[in-house]
Amino acid sequence: MSDTEEKPPVAQEESEDEHKEHKEHKDPFASVGEEVGEGEDPFSSVGKEEVKKEEDDDEESHGEAAVQPPMMMMAAAEEAPAIRQWGSYSDEKITSAASEPSAKVDLQFKVCEPKLTMPDTAIDLVYWVYHVVTKANLEGWPENLRQPRRYSDFLWLRDQLCAAYPGAIIPPLPEKNVKGQIEKIMLNNLELLSYRQRALTKFLNCTGKHHLCKKSPHLKAFCSYEGTDWEAYKAATKKEISEKGPSAVNNIVQKGKEGWFKMFKKKGAAEKAHAQSADKAASDKKLEERKQYVKEMEDVMGAAQEKLKKHIEVRFETSKAMNELSAFLASTGDLESRADTVLSNDLKNSGIYTDQLSQLHHEQANKEMVLVSEVMGYYVGLFCGIKEEIRRLQKMQVTLYTYAEDLDSAEAAVRSAPGEKRAKAEAARDAAKKKHEEESHKLADALKLFDREWETMTAQKQKDFIALQKTFIELQISYGKQQENLEHHPIQPAVFSQ
Repeated sequence: MSDTEEKPPVAQEESEDEHKEHKEHKDPFASVGEEVGEGEDPFSSVGKEEVKKEEDDDEESHGEAAVQPPMMMMAAAEEAPAIRQWGSYSDEKITSAASEPSAKVDLQFKVCEPKLTMPDTAIDLVYWVYHVVTKANLEGWPENLRQPRRYSDFLWLRDQLCAAYPGAIIPPLPEKNVKGQIEKIMLNNLELLSYRQRALTKFLNCTGKHHLCKKSPHLKAFCSYEGTDWEAYKAATKKEISEKGPSAVNNIVQKGKEGWFKMFKKKGAAEKAHAQSADKAASDKKLEERKQYVKEMEDVMGAAQEKLKKHIEVRFETSKAMNELSAFLASTGDLESRADTVLSNDLKNSGIYTDQLSQLHHEQANKEMVLVSEVMGYYVGLFCGIKEEIRRLQKMQVTLYTYAEDLDSAEAAVRSAPGEKRAKAEAARDAAKKKHEEESHKLADALKLFDREWETMTAQKQKDFIALQKTFIELQISYGKQQENLEHHPIQPAVFSQ
């Protein structure tokens, strides 16, 4: 799969006019495509369904969906869609623990107003630019921020957080768009854009709630820097990440691991490895077991989500077919009205009922997509991210071994060094020992952090999965009740007796 959206070689800068236009926009914490009225609280609209607006205020106030599982590190209640419900069932609400108002948070984000940006040259590719709006309640942060960011900037931010906090479980990003350039140019896939904005908003809100990530200077730069300052900051971080590693020879040993290089290991390294083998084996086993677990969960949840997506697609197709059928029935009823028959009214009423079924199917599909499928997709991404974090920890373990090799080599050099070179050899050994100790502490801290994050994730996952099942069941029950209570007129018996 390839996604050309995220890989244009040249970053685009805003013009002064565009920047001025951005600052004059209304508060984007309203739904995408909706404007906030004067005196309205913009936060009251956070997370509403962007695909369609609600026209009937009375109906919306009684029928807003309340189903929502308490997502891991997510402002889930704020992300629930406002979807109209039908018939007499509109007064009945589906309850959930996450429907309660959320407490005031340090950072709140909204990703909105996607804009297709055309390249300056023919060799560059088109890409989407989103506006990231931040409301901050942290010391040292401006209260309100707004900056344009592309998907690759979100990728950069997540990479920086993973590198800065080894062992931390960083929230996932939405999957890349695999539909390519034609999809972007045609501008027809509003559902994809809406999903991308919701998922990016969730990523930032989860990141802003993480006890380490919210203090990150990279997150603050992502939210506040603009233009050339932003590009310069990203370029500077690339240099900072490249740290001096183990010696060149031992780097090859690191990559080879159990290759033929093991026959050249010094006796001291072998004895040290044997002494640490029990602890290392236990740590390695735990990481391997967890990696296998998240891999299997990623596969199972991914397969389940694909099945659910097919189910939702069928609902959308059914809605479309019902809508076309209702139009056919209405037209047929108009034709029959010329003959002044009872059948005319029956056909028109059937058309109205079929149109209500069409809308009910469409709204049910939207609810299942946002409240169930996207939650499952979040966990698929989360499990994938945890798997990658475990691989980074395992790489740190191997890197620590190579530093141990460097230290053994330095100690051997001290033992064999003649008197006039002994001082230099001892200095090299002390430097190698210091580096080994630093890396050892770094790995130990990362493993401890990962253990804590794993326990937190496991506890939250159990709550979320229980809520997810409850949500899905309640959605089906509510759908059945709404279908039963749709208004319709009985067909006249005379039609069938003739």
